[in-house]
Amino acid sequence: RTDPWSRRIGRLRNSLHGVTFSVAGSGMTVWPNTFDFSVGWTEVSMNLNARYVRCSFAHVSWMFLSEVDIVGAPFTPPPPPGSVGISVDPTTAILQAGQTLQFTATVAGSGNTAVNWTWSPTAAGSVTAGLYQAPSSITASTLVTIQAQSQADTSKVATATITLSPGAPEVGMVGPVNPASGGGQSQLFRFEANARSGNLEWVQFLVHSTLSPMNACLVYYVPDGNLILLSKDDPSPYQNDWTEAPVALGTPGKTIQNSQCSIDVANSSASGSASSVAVQLSITFKPAFGGTKFIFMNAADAAGYEPYWPYLGYWNVP
Repeated sequence: RTDPWSRRIGRLRNSLHGVTFSVAGSGMTVWPNTFDFSVGWTEVSMNLNARYVRCSFAHVSWMFLSEVDIVGAPFTPPPPPGSVGISVDPTTAILQAGQTLQFTATVAGSGNTAVNWTWSPTAAGSVTAGLYQAPSSITASTLVTIQAQSQADTSKVATATITLSPGAPEVGMVGPVNPASGGGQSQLFRFEANARSGNLEWVQFLVHSTLSPMNACLVYYVPDGNLILLSKDDPSPYQNDWTEAPVALGTPGKTIQNSQCSIDVANSSASGSASSVAVQLSITFKPAFGGTKFIFMNAADAAGYEPYWPYLGYWNVP
């Protein structure tokens, strides 16, 4: 009971756009954020995200309030402009003709995680749902730019680059690697090397996201003695720093490891001759070494020939 034109509030309802009042006994619809009892009464503004509503009315002696019911939840506004972020993984890669590589785009700050993929030059392969397909023929080294554009905020773009290599080195030095692509925590890899003149002095296998021995899975193989070594995490520049002394392939119960990978020496082997070898290494990659890794090889023969670390493939470490 207030003055003669007072009314009883019947229901308080929260809508997506604010708080809407309806008065018991009437079919009146009241706009969100405002309640006007009648001419001369105070307009009441409602906070869009308030946890509760407090109303103050003028000219009220006392008010009888009943059947109050709050339905719904506070409205959560969309992220402010500029808060959407996007990243792409991997950011770099080296591929040869016909190879593929899956890129993953991550959108933050929006419920809409869809992206648009583009690449340049457009003649250098194709991208479908983030899967890049290299052209069937590569005649010269080519740099390809891959872009993922957020559909939630088209001004946000993440970029990756692919270097297309014309092909594997000529037969006579290193390669092929089998498998040359794929993914997994553990794998038995086969690396081949052939001397161009005389016998092979040594062969090296490098698995890393960049052509560097730092924090890499770098294996050194010596055909004379059938010995291998594994690089330390941080080898000194221009020096051979290994985790331990050379060990013969096939040594029972033997494993060598660093922070990136471990080599099951007991289940690794080599075959061939002093001038041509095929080395099979049972490698398990550490979880902290996850991501797309590239495979490189190097070797030296008695005449001093070296191929100087050509790219031979890639491996996705989960």
